[in-house]
Amino acid sequence: MSAARYFVFVEFTDPEVHSLLNNLRQALSSKTLQDSAHITVRGPYAARPDPKGVDLLSQKLHGQGVFIADVGMFKTQKGYVVFLHAISKIFEEIWWKPDFDSLSGSRTPHITIYETTEEKKAKAVMTFLKAEHMEIFTFGVVLTIYTSRQHSLLSGNEHLQVNQRKLPQERIHVNAGIHERANSLRNHLDYPSHHPIFQQKLL
Repeated sequence: MSAARYFVFVEFTDPEVHSLLNNLRQALSSKTLQDSAHITVRGPYAARPDPKGVDLLSQKLHGQGVFIADVGMFKTQKGYVVFLHAISKIFEEIWWKPDFDSLSGSRTPHITIYETTEEKKAKAVMTFLKAEHMEIFTFGVVLTIYTSRQHSLLSGNEHLQVNQRKLPQERIHVNAGIHERANSLRNHLDYPSHHPIFQQKLL
């Protein structure tokens, strides 16, 4: 069994943003997803990061907005990743991913929306997301620690307190019915023989 590795994620605390992104990822996936929508900003660490150091990084997030928009895709050793760009001036300051900086897409802060081993499926999902023209601006973000064996918000003395002061209102531009359309697309991709006209469009 390989040793656990640790990462630091930016996750979303606004209920509407959190639900929207996670439901979209799940609607497009053929399996139950274990992690929440996130931006990986640091790691891997061989040992659990010092909570005090991570708390200092967390404080830098206070009052910093994240803009989510524009679809991209990159190839990995396992297949293809379709993602949404995540833009914030603070990412440059808290970014640390030494093992990934030489890989395609690794220097781009992003939220993974879909993963597959098939390029045609990845391109179909990317086309779908581009047509939806999603744009989200949120101040509701928090740092979490993820390990390859377990994922949870920091707890006890290690808990990173979410900033409780009133934040500007989230700006969310997402077309109604996106989750239903994403679920329909997943069915088309998983069972192409049931939808021969759609399958021809993927060729």
